Amino acid sequence: NRKERGSLLDLLEEYRSRTARDRRDNPAFAYVPVHRLDRMTTGVLLIAKTRSAARSLSRAIADGMVGKRYLAMVEGIPSPPSGTISTPLELRKGRRSRALPSPDGKSAVSCYSAIGMSQGDRTLLEVTIRTGRTHQIRAHLASIGHPVVGDRYYGWRGMGKTLMLHAWKITFPHPAGGNAIELTAPPPEGMAP
Repeated sequence: NRKERGSLLDLLEEYRSRTARDRRDNPAFAYVPVHRLDRMTTGVLLIAKTRSAARSLSRAIADGMVGKRYLAMVEGIPSPPSGTISTPLELRKGRRSRALPSPDGKSAVSCYSAIGMSQGDRTLLEVTIRTGRTHQIRAHLASIGHPVVGDRYYGWRGMGKTLMLHAWKITFPHPAGGNAIELTAPPPEGMAP
């Protein structure tokens, strides 16, 4: 809960204040967010402790060397149960930015696969993204008629306020040696594969 614990930046600052300090009494590291999540999305975040690590990780993302796997509970049962959505998305800026399918948009590719069913005509999908556009998964799944549960912004009409989208796993080359690293965030209740 953000009101109780503060924002991610507040938590990082608290953690950094408890770590070792250099000779000038400065914190031992700077934190640089490398990969972000939509506000209501849960899961793995990638934050670098140094600017050089952030540059290396940003290059890896740009070069397609970072794998991002999400879990999404969607309304309905996609047919086919797995596929690729490669609809270009255009970000419409305003009070609340929104990604919309558009032939003039930027390339966006999401691959999905059904991995479970839930009561009430919902499907748990594993989604991997090859591009990282704002609201990409949410906009793509809504565009095929299966909005993410809890996502009123992209067409979900049911009860409840929890967005059922979770950044499950991220794989990346370690900035210092290139060894493959995989980080996993356990999914919230009701989304376990």
